[in-house]
Amino acid sequence: MTRLLFSIIWKQGDLLKVARIVDGILGKLPNRNSDRITFLEFGRYLRNPQQEVIVAQHVIRAYRVISFYEENGSLPDPNERREIAKKDGIKESDRDLVGSFRKWVEESPSFEHLRDEPGWRFAVDDFLFAFGKLVKEAWK
Repeated sequence: MTRLLFSIIWKQGDLLKVARIVDGILGKLPNRNSDRITFLEFGRYLRNPQQEVIVAQHVIRAYRVISFYEENGSLPDPNERREIAKKDGIKESDRDLVGSFRKWVEESPSFEHLRDEPGWRFAVDDFLFAFGKLVKEAWK
């Protein structure tokens, strides 16, 4: 089974993706020269889904819109909207943004009523994923 799985991953050209997921599961720190960290972050989630949130481009896009609205009481201007919409991946340079997102999910009063529910982080992810995808399509 291991060989079969490896061969499929290799044939699809996904060895590096899987390696990054494994790094995240093992808790390895990202290489500062790495470009995209989405798969590393997904591995981190898989390591501890009860304590981690899924970090992906759509979720981060939604977070940027919502946090902008929370801070300013309005939506971003059209130029900022396009900038948010065209975000196509999470990179090492986004590490501070990812940290802010994690803190926001854990501390935002918006999710206070959910925190006692099992799987609440997954429900938040589902909502943010859908919202971020909508933002990408509507503001591109």
